Amino acid sequence: MVATGEQASEDFHDSENGELSIFNCPVCSKELSDLRRLNYHLDNDHSFGEPQELATHPVNKQVKGRHKRDGFVAGHLKAFEPGISCCHECGRLLRKGTGIVNCHKCGELFCGAHCRNTIKLDSHGRYDPQKGRWYVCCYKCFGARPGYNDYGSSRELTETLKSLRTMKNEDKQLRIIQLENRLVRLLDGIIAIIRQYKGSLLEGFRVQKDISKLERTVTSWRDDNEATHCNICNQVFDITLRRHHCRLCGNIVCDSRSTNCSNQVPIYNLMNAANDLPFTEATQELVSDNVSIRLCSECIHNLFFQRKFKKEVRQPLSPLLSQCESISNTSRVIIQLTASLGDIERIKSISQAPEQFDVNESNKLRAKLLRAVASYHQSTKQISMIKPKNNAEKKIQQSVRMASSIFIDEKVLQLKSLPCINPPQIYHAPESQEVVKLSNFLADNLSIKEIKEIKQFREELMVLKEQAFLVETMIENAKKQRNFEEINILNGNLQELESRMQTIQEYLGDQSFA
Repeated sequence: MVATGEQASEDFHDSENGELSIFNCPVCSKELSDLRRLNYHLDNDHSFGEPQELATHPVNKQVKGRHKRDGFVAGHLKAFEPGISCCHECGRLLRKGTGIVNCHKCGELFCGAHCRNTIKLDSHGRYDPQKGRWYVCCYKCFGARPGYNDYGSSRELTETLKSLRTMKNEDKQLRIIQLENRLVRLLDGIIAIIRQYKGSLLEGFRVQKDISKLERTVTSWRDDNEATHCNICNQVFDITLRRHHCRLCGNIVCDSRSTNCSNQVPIYNLMNAANDLPFTEATQELVSDNVSIRLCSECIHNLFFQRKFKKEVRQPLSPLLSQCESISNTSRVIIQLTASLGDIERIKSISQAPEQFDVNESNKLRAKLLRAVASYHQSTKQISMIKPKNNAEKKIQQSVRMASSIFIDEKVLQLKSLPCINPPQIYHAPESQEVVKLSNFLADNLSIKEIKEIKQFREELMVLKEQAFLVETMIENAKKQRNFEEINILNGNLQELESRMQTIQEYLGDQSFA
C-alpha cells in the first residue's frame, strides 16, 4: 500500500518544521514514525494489497472496503471522515496525533487512548473465544463480552451432597454395627473361656492363651512389618513407642499417654457401658476377675459416644444448667414484652387521645416487664452463688454472668423509653376548675357505665402500686451496687407512676384504696 505524493510531501514538510507525526496502525494500534512505515507495516504485517485508488485516503484503506482482509469482513467498520469524525468515547476530533482506530466488534471510530483492548472475533466481528483471532476493540465491547461480568458458573449440587452425606452416614452406621457385633462376640467368648478354666491350676496361663487366639479370630490383625507409624497420631514406632493392635478393628496403634490412642479397658466396664447389646453371658462372674482388652480411641468413640450422649440427655440438669435455662426463658419474655410495649407506644403517639383499653394494656405489660426483669436479676444472683463442679461449669458461670449483666443494663435503660401513662383526654379537668371528685356524686344513683369506669381505675391503681413497689426494689438494689445511672432512670419512672396514682386517687376520691 502506497501513500500519495501530496501526503508524503506534507509529512516531509512537517518533519522539516520539527513537528514529528505519530501514526497508529488501525488494526493493531502500533505506533509508527511516518506514513511510509505505516504503509509498509500494513502491507507486510496485515497482508493489505490495496489498489492505488484506495490509497488516496490513507485511513479509509482499512474501513471503506467491503472486501476481506486477512479473513476479516470489514463491512461494518465505520469510515473515517477528515475534520468530521470524532472519538466515540471521549468525543474529541480525530486526527493523526490522536490516533484513528476502528473497534472491530462494534465498528465505531476511537482515538488511540480509548481502543486498546483485544478480544477474539470471527471473520464477521462476532465473539469467538475458541476459534477466533485477536482483534482490537473498545473497552465497552471488551467488558460486554459473555462471561466477563459473571461471577463464575454455578451448579446445583444439593442433591449430590445429600446423597453423599446419606451414604457416609449409612457407612458409619454399618461400621458401628460391625464393631458392636465384634464386641459381643469377643466379650461372650472371653466369659466362656473364663468359666471353662475356673478353678483350674493352669487357669492364668490357659485363659490368656485362649483369649489371644479368640482375639485374632474376631478380626484380622494388620501385619507389624507394614506399620511404621501409629494409625491415629502418626507417630513413628521405636523402642520407647511400642506397637499394639486394637482388638475390634485390627489396626496398629501406640500406647502413648499424651495422645491416648489406645487403652486397656476392663470388659466389665465395657458390658456396663453397652448394656443394650445382646450379650449372652452373665457379668456377675467378672467382678472379681481383672480381665481387660486393648481398644483404640476411634473404636471407643464410635461405640460409646452416642450412648454416652443419650445417657446424659436423660439425666436431670445440674443446678447451674437449670438456672441457665430459666434465664434463657425469662430473657425471651423480656424481649417479647419490650416489643409489645414499643408497638403500643407507636399507636399512642399517632392518636392524640388514646383509648382507655390501650392505657390498661400498657400498664399490664409494664408490670409484667418489671416482674420479668426482677426475676431475671434474681436468677443471675442465684447463678453467681452456685459453686461450679468443674472447669466447664466455671466457664459457663462466668459467661452467663457477663452476658446477663449486659442484658440487664440494656433492658433497664430501655425503661426510660417506656410509654408514659397519662389519663385519657376525656378525664382531664379544665385548668381553671378544681379536680372533680367522684365522691360528690355518691348521693346520686351511679349508672352501669360509671361503675365500670370506677372498676377500671381501681384495677389500674392496683397495677401502678405494684409497679411502684417493683421499681422501688430495683432502686434499692441499684443503690447497693452503686449504679447511679440506673438510679436516675428508675427515679424518673417512679415519679411518673406516683403522678399517675395521685391523679387517679384524686378522681376516685373516697372510692380509691388510699
